[in-house]
Amino acid sequence: MGWAARLLEIGGGIEGDDVLIPDEIARVESLSAMIEAVYGDLQDGHSLFSSHAILTPLNKDVKVINDQVLDRMPGQVQTYQSIDSIPPGEVQNQALYPAEYLNSIDTATLPLSSLRLKIGCVVILLRNLDASRGLCNGTRLRVDRFFPTLLQVTIISQGAYSGSSHFFPLIALYPSDSKLPFSFNRLQFPVRLAFAMPINEAQGQTLDKVGLFLPSKRFTHGHFYVALSRTRTGSEGIYLYTPDPTTRTLNNVVFREVFQRLHGPFEPI
Repeated sequence: MGWAARLLEIGGGIEGDDVLIPDEIARVESLSAMIEAVYGDLQDGHSLFSSHAILTPLNKDVKVINDQVLDRMPGQVQTYQSIDSIPPGEVQNQALYPAEYLNSIDTATLPLSSLRLKIGCVVILLRNLDASRGLCNGTRLRVDRFFPTLLQVTIISQGAYSGSSHFFPLIALYPSDSKLPFSFNRLQFPVRLAFAMPINEAQGQTLDKVGLFLPSKRFTHGHFYVALSRTRTGSEGIYLYTPDPTTRTLNNVVFREVFQRLHGPFEPI
């Protein structure tokens, strides 16, 4: 069976809840080995960043991986500290939630309060800024220059806008996925590091090499298919980490009733 046909069976849940890991997928035994396999010697520059990425299910692991890759890069770290505030009309909440607490809030739709960057690092855009110039939520970018209140970046996502240069100002951002009992805004550049990404945010990305960092065997709906289908080179462009290197299967969560309600065949993402 070809790789494309295998992916369709995984995506549609035809193979069942537990899927055999293809023999062609290379296995690595640590996060350090994963970073080296996907990105090579980071002292040699950043030519591979546009077509390589590490995917993992949980945001907490994304942050750990991004920090480790950034620390391996040559160059000096530039840290931008956000200004977090509660709207003026919410006087009571201003007293209850000081700036130090707001700075500690980490939600996937906001940049980190303390944003660490290096020249050449990869970031992902968190907002739709200007679709006519390719600046959409999920666009991958390379950081080219730092300014006190500006960031110069180049689009590295494939497409008509790849290679175009842009300047970002600091922007007041509100969390769109927060369950907090109050509202607040974060003045920060609208980006996060993107050497690693959550699997659910990798939809639409086409890559040459993908690392799958899977501390757990379990996924949510469609994650396994999305993770395996990001490479244009098939299974040979995938590196896999699991805590037990002898693991032969992974859990494939597919809600088949979703496809039944659509009354149509499964289509790739």
